[in-house]
Amino acid sequence: MPFLTGLTYQNIIDREPAVSAYIPDYTTTIQSRIDEAKAVIDNRLRAMGYDLDKLGIKNYFSENDNDAGTDSVELTLTSAGVNNLLLILKINGVTSLDAVTVEDSYNATVLSETSAPVYPRPSGFILPYVDTTSMTLTVEKDDTTFAAGSILAYLTDPALYIVHLYKSLELIFEGMRAEPGDIFEQKSIRYNDLYEAEFNGLVTYYDRNGDGTTNEEDGQKPIKQGRLMR
Repeated sequence: MPFLTGLTYQNIIDREPAVSAYIPDYTTTIQSRIDEAKAVIDNRLRAMGYDLDKLGIKNYFSENDNDAGTDSVELTLTSAGVNNLLLILKINGVTSLDAVTVEDSYNATVLSETSAPVYPRPSGFILPYVDTTSMTLTVEKDDTTFAAGSILAYLTDPALYIVHLYKSLELIFEGMRAEPGDIFEQKSIRYNDLYEAEFNGLVTYYDRNGDGTTNEEDGQKPIKQGRLMR
C-alpha cells in the first residue's frame, strides 16, 4: 500500500480556521486540493527513485481483525519507544466516529479526539511525546456497531504528514488568490517555502527489505533532494 498521511480537510481547518469562511463547499474543495498535493508529492518521490509502497510505513497494530457487534473497540499499540508518532486510522462501514482516544501504560491520555473524523478516508492523528512502548487505542461509535474486519490502524512518523499539510495549504491559498500580492498569495508563498524546507530536510522510514513494515533494521532514511516538481 502506498504511504498514507491521513490528512483530511478537518486538519486543514484546524490549522487555518478562516479558510472555511472563504470556501463555501470547503469539505469538497479542500479535499480535492489535499488529493492534488498528495499527487505532487508522490510524483516528486517517484522521480527521485523511491518506491511508494515502501515509504513511511512503520508498524501495523491491527489489519482488519477486530470482532463484530461492538460499539467500542480497543487495540494495543506498540510504539517501539519512538517519540512523536502519527496514528493512521481507517475504518470501513462508518462515516464518522464519536471518539478516538489513546492512553499510555500509565493510563495517561495521549490523544483525545471527540470531533468526528472523516471516514472512510484514512485519518491521521499526531501523538505528542510518548514515554512508553505500550498504548491503548479506543474507537467508539455509539449509534451503530462495527463490522468484523473493519479497522485498520498503524503508527508511522509524521514527517510526510507535515510535508503534505504544507503543500495542501500552498495549493489552497494559491487557488484563493484574487490579485497579485494579496494576502492569499502571500500565504501561498509562505506555505511553499515551508513545504520546500520540510521536504529538503525530510527523513522518514523506508522498508528496505520489502516485508510490508519498517523496523529498527530498516531505520529512517534521509530523502535526498532531486528535481523540483510543482
